[in-house]
Amino acid sequence: MQTVLSRASQAQQTMIEKINVWNLTPVRERLIQTDEIPSSVVNEMEKGYRQYLILLALNPDVKFPVSKPVDVFAHQHMLFTRDFENLHENVFAGMMIHHEPTINQKECDELTPLYNERTIPALHGIFGIDGINRNVWTYKAVCFWDLVSVVV
Repeated sequence: MQTVLSRASQAQQTMIEKINVWNLTPVRERLIQTDEIPSSVVNEMEKGYRQYLILLALNPDVKFPVSKPVDVFAHQHMLFTRDFENLHENVFAGMMIHHEPTINQKECDELTPLYNERTIPALHGIFGIDGINRNVWTYKAVCFWDLVSVVV
């Protein structure tokens, strides 16, 4: 049986390899030092963020709602603007990750069914049922991050 990863194109495989080795140490350290989140929790958040980036790499035309812990890590990465831009240039060539936040709890509640019907099954398809941490990939969505082509 072929897995989603085994069916990935060579370009997608290259993107995944780059995502897996991308240096996110400054982001991780900022969360540990500034937000005082335990390193074990931050490590799981980082893994979830990498999984989300891989999900986007494999499905560039699909919008996937994201969980709060992954969103928090992504926000911290955005603060490192040069590195965030380098990620786009070196991994997602020609694409930019955009953030589409929810405004209130009602919007989060409306987004959650799509999260549970689209994001979680897609992650299971890539990483397996036991391959995602449900403390990071919680049962509730907070926003979208999606890839958009950049016209130069």
